[in-house]
Amino acid sequence: MDTAQQDAIAKNIAIEMNGATTALTKFIVSHRSSATNSGLVFHQALAHLKDELVPALEERLIGYCLDVGVLDVDFIAAQISSAFLSRIPAMGRSFGASVGGANVGAVMRTAMEFENFAKGRCAALPGRVQVAVEKRKRAALPAPGVVIHSVTGAQVQIGNGNSQTTTVNITLQELVQQLAASKDEEAKGLVGRLLNNATVGAMLGAGATELLAKLFGG
Repeated sequence: MDTAQQDAIAKNIAIEMNGATTALTKFIVSHRSSATNSGLVFHQALAHLKDELVPALEERLIGYCLDVGVLDVDFIAAQISSAFLSRIPAMGRSFGASVGGANVGAVMRTAMEFENFAKGRCAALPGRVQVAVEKRKRAALPAPGVVIHSVTGAQVQIGNGNSQTTTVNITLQELVQQLAASKDEEAKGLVGRLLNNATVGAMLGAGATELLAKLFGG
């Protein structure tokens, strides 16, 4: 990857993390008035962070890296982890200060909860990045093609990967003409019996009689 890609990713991560901080702050403000105590607000905020805010944020960050052409799993995971491990605990400290005031213990406990969540999230992040990268690679593959090679004027071989289907296209009239020109009396007899069959005769009508005449040189 080049410097421009790295700079673009760093800028995007900074913007997204700022947006996440703002979103969490708005969530806390909107729920503080209805909560009976600060502990309830804390649990609501942490649940929102775990279940909604961070998963959506992570998906956007991974997607942006892939969109700018970076498929290095280790690099993507490292960049996002670095942001999460620094900014999420900071959100916790800020939140703890807002609800705990001068209570240093409350501030530290809140920050610790946010930090533990960030560490757990980042521990499994490489695996999720790997899945996203593989999915993007598969999506970029061209659709399986079918290569058609002409074998003869009457045969076409169709191959798709390692599986092949051979189709022989020849009309009944062409078959009769070729047999009539051959010396294979057994084959002529087989086709003759087919043309003399009542069901086949009903299907072909007068054509069956004409084909019989050509087959036996009539």
